[in-house]
Amino acid sequence: MLWGYPRPITNFGFPSTVKKIDAAMFLKDERKVIFFVQDKYWSFDHHKNKMDSKSPKKIKDGFPGMGTHVGAAFQNIDYLYFSNGANQAEYSRSRRLVLRNIANYRWLNCD
Repeated sequence: MLWGYPRPITNFGFPSTVKKIDAAMFLKDERKVIFFVQDKYWSFDHHKNKMDSKSPKKIKDGFPGMGTHVGAAFQNIDYLYFSNGANQAEYSRSRRLVLRNIANYRWLNCD
């Protein structure tokens, strides 16, 4: 483990009321990390090394159709994938909508 790690999440700009992060996703083109906590999300700007001033926002407002909770998330090319339990949503950032719902195990080529 590196000296000084792990760091408290308050170092990133979270309020002290946030005790755990449900999911995080790096958006390569924007160089931002999106942190999901309960029904909200925070946007951390790597270039500025600080949380965006408009954070937090409601998940349902920033990602219409996603509901209110994200358990895991990642980006693959131009699409975002959000998991909650056994289900996963493929999300179009450009169109701001869920394209389809798929099973989480689909990435593993399982039937």
